[in-house]
Order: sequence, then C-alpha cells, then structure tokens
Amino acid sequence: MNLKTNAMILLLVFISGIALANTKIPANPYKKPKQAFNYVYSRVVKQHNNDAWAEYLLGSYYEKAYGTKVDLVKSYVWYKMSANNEYKPAIAAFERLKKSLSNKQIKASETQYTKASDDLVKGVLSDMRYMTTH
Repeated sequence: MNLKTNAMILLLVFISGIALANTKIPANPYKKPKQAFNYVYSRVVKQHNNDAWAEYLLGSYYEKAYGTKVDLVKSYVWYKMSANNEYKPAIAAFERLKKSLSNKQIKASETQYTKASDDLVKGVLSDMRYMTTH
C-alpha cells in the first residue's frame, strides 16, 4: 500500500473511533436486570420480532427471575418459541425445563404457548393477558 492509502485507512479508523466514543452504550447493561428484561421483552413482544436469541433470553429471564419474577410457564413458552426457530441453546433449555415440570405445568404451558403463537402469527399482542405481570 502506498502512503496515501495508509493515511486514508488511518483517517477512517480515527473517525470511526470518534463516532464510537460518542455513542452512549451502557458499560454493562446486565447490571440492571429490569432494564435488560424490558429491552428483550420489547424486542420480542412489542416489536413482533421473530428473534430466536431474544426469545431464548426472555425464557431464561423468566426461569431465573432476572428482572422479573420466576414464571416457569412463561419460560417454557419462550424457550419453545426459540427452539422452534432452531436456536440450539433454547432447544437444550426447553428439554431441560420440560423434564422438571409437572404434567399440570406442561399443560398450562402448552395452552399459553398456543395462545402466544396464535397472537404472534396474527401480529396481535395488544391483548397480553398471559404476559402482563412481568
């Protein structure tokens, strides 16, 4: 490379660094569990994204009470949504959680899953009776 090309690359790197330095990115968003939960919840539910990673995170947040209360039924629903999108960590989490639930919990979870799936397909999540108490 010649001197002019090297100077241009250096200038672009410098400008990119300034742009990144001025971007407000939380140092560690996971220090604030409720904000992390709300972000993921919004990404999946309110924006109607078919985002397997975010669905998996939502399932894990419900399972581990990260920014919300423990709700294994909701955890099951979101793990299953993500697993259906072939996200491998969700498939493992779904199978693990399913083994730990009673038949009654699985039945309730499947009912919620059907409702959530129907609403997502329709793009209608305004009626979130099954998810309002997060």
